[in-house]
Amino acid sequence: MVINSNRYNRCVHKGIMKISATIGDSEYDLLLRSNVNDSWIGEVEIDLDIRIVITFNYSEGVISELEIEPIVGNDRGIILERLINAFREFNESHQMGFEAEDLSTYDSEGLKPYDPEEIRVRPVFFSAFQVNMDIAKGKIDLNPEFQRNFVWSDAQKSLLIESMLLKIPLPAFYFAEDKKGRYQVVDGLQRLTVINQFLNNKFKLKKLQYLHHLEGKYFSIDLEKGITEKQALQEPYDSRVEGTQLNINVIEASSPLKVKYDIFYRINTGGRPLNRQEIRNCFASERTRKLLKQMAGDPIFNKATGNSVKDTRMDAQELALRFCGFYMYREFYVGDMNGFLDDVLEKLNELSDRAIMEIQAKYYHSLENAYYLFGDFAFRKILPEHLAIGARRQFLNKAMFIVWTSILADIETERIEETQQQMFANILAHELIDDNELLNSLTTGTTDRLKLEYVTRKFTTMLINFLSE
Repeated sequence: MVINSNRYNRCVHKGIMKISATIGDSEYDLLLRSNVNDSWIGEVEIDLDIRIVITFNYSEGVISELEIEPIVGNDRGIILERLINAFREFNESHQMGFEAEDLSTYDSEGLKPYDPEEIRVRPVFFSAFQVNMDIAKGKIDLNPEFQRNFVWSDAQKSLLIESMLLKIPLPAFYFAEDKKGRYQVVDGLQRLTVINQFLNNKFKLKKLQYLHHLEGKYFSIDLEKGITEKQALQEPYDSRVEGTQLNINVIEASSPLKVKYDIFYRINTGGRPLNRQEIRNCFASERTRKLLKQMAGDPIFNKATGNSVKDTRMDAQELALRFCGFYMYREFYVGDMNGFLDDVLEKLNELSDRAIMEIQAKYYHSLENAYYLFGDFAFRKILPEHLAIGARRQFLNKAMFIVWTSILADIETERIEETQQQMFANILAHELIDDNELLNSLTTGTTDRLKLEYVTRKFTTMLINFLSE
C-alpha cells in the first residue's frame, strides 16, 4: 500500500489548535498544525487563498524561532501570549487523556444572540437563617460534587463570618430557579457553603482581624459534639450571623436555558474558571449528577478507555453526556456542540427514572461491544503502525467515542462475539489510511454536523460489512 506522505503529514499530526490574529482590517481564526518535528505552522483562509502567516517550534513548554509574516497586525508579544494560552489548554486536554478537539466554526462562535426580553431575574433578600433551613430541606442545592473540591481554609472561612459579625454587606449571590421552585447556586457557592458550615458547627473561628475575643468560638451549643456554652457565640453575635440579609438575584425558571448559561459565564467569580461541563453540573438535578458520575466511573468505562480519561474536571462525565445526547437526540444536533449538550442536560433532568435506567444500560452495553471489537485501541484514531507491539498509544478521540458508542448501543452482543476479538481495530486502521475524508473528519472540525454524519455512515457501513463476513 502506498501512502501519500503529504496527506499523511497534514492529517496525522501531534495536534491542532486555534488562536485569533488580526490580518488587514479583520480578525481571523488562525489554525495551528504541528508535525512530527515539533514545528508548528499557522494557516488562515482569506478569499479562498491559504496563507501561511506564522511558524515556530514548541518543545517542553518553550516557544522558539517564532516567525510572523508582516501581514499579521498584532504585536509580537500579543501573538506569543495567545500561543502560550492555547498551549496551556492544549496540554490540559492531553493530560485529561484526549486528543485536542477542533471545534467546528459554528461551535467556535459561542452562544448565539437571544432576545434580552427573555431574561427574568428578580432580586430577593433571604436571611442566613432562612438559607440554612432551605439547604437542610433540599430547596437550595449546594451541589456536593463541588463541595468535595472545596479548598478554603478555616482561617479564610472565618474572615467571611467576621464580615457578617461586623455587619459588612456580602457580595450578591445568584440562584437559578427550577420548575419546582428549587434553587441551584450559580454564583456564591463557596460563600454559601461557608455560611452553612458555620451555622452547623463544622468549624470554629480563628485568625480574625478585629474580633479576636471570638476566636475559638463555634456558632452554637452542641453537647453531643462537645461544644459548651463557653465555646459558642452569644448575643448579639449569634443573631448577627443568623440575621444577615443575603442579597440574592434569582434567575427565574421561565428564563431559557441559554440565558441561564450566559448569565453564569458573565457573573461567575470563582477563583478557577469553570469549564463547560462544570457549569452544566451546576444546572443538573441531583439524579442527573448521580447518573453522569456513575457512567463516568463504571469499570467498563475505565476498561474501554484504557483508564486514560481523568474526571478531575468532569471530562469523563461530559463523554457520558455526549453519548446520551447523540444516542437519543442526534437529529437535533446542528453543529453547536456546547449548546447541544446544554439542551441534553435539561432533557435528562426531565426524563423518567425508567428512561434513565435504559440509557445507562445502553451505554454500558456499547462500551462492552467497543472493547471487544477494538480492545485497548477503542475510540482512538489509529493507523497500522500504532498496532505494533510497543507503539505509543494514541489519545482518545471524542468524535470516535460519540459515533462508536451510538452505533454499538443497539448491536447484539452475540453478533459482536461471533467475530475475532480486536480484529476490527486492524480494519479501522487501514480504512483511515485509505479514506482521506474520514481521516480529516476525525481530525479537523470534529464537531461539524456534516463531518459527524459522514463518520457515522462510514463506520456503520464498515461494521455491517465486518459482521456479515
